[in-house]
Amino acid sequence: MNFSEISLKIKMMRENKKPVIKAATISVFWWSEFNIAGWSNLSILMSMKKTNWILPIIIVLIVAGLVTLLIVQGKKPGKYDGLTQCIKDSGAKFYGAFWCPHCQATKALFGRSAKLLPYIECSDANQKQIPICDDAGIKGYPTWIFADETRLTGERSLQELAEKTSCTEALNLDNQNVQ
Repeated sequence: MNFSEISLKIKMMRENKKPVIKAATISVFWWSEFNIAGWSNLSILMSMKKTNWILPIIIVLIVAGLVTLLIVQGKKPGKYDGLTQCIKDSGAKFYGAFWCPHCQATKALFGRSAKLLPYIECSDANQKQIPICDDAGIKGYPTWIFADETRLTGERSLQELAEKTSCTEALNLDNQNVQ
């Protein structure tokens, strides 16, 4: 089919006043005149389209399931939520840096409850200390500053942090709820 024949068919389709017939004419014109990927049979193309949707639908369902699982898991309470909330309520602050292995170990002690810690990130993307931590006099990580202005640096046990913040009862309750 040459360009003039295609132009003539398009002109004929434009003159057709009935929208349903016009759409049908375009479809028939498209499928009958062009051999897409070597197939000229409309039923093969239509069945191929249906199977092409199966994989994306499966992928969407898997992604939706994983997102749902992550949301549900994220809302579950952590083992030490009571202790962490008590530490936060006591006025303690936990200063650390994302690149600090001791800070990561401290967060790991709290497990899922770490998201409730009164954590202050002291490092920018270039691993330089930010002004808020300079103002607080932070010299090493992790550093805990308590309501009475005392400090503890380095990795500390849950028991030590509970005692320093008067949260031993919360720690004991959290441990009982797990057992």
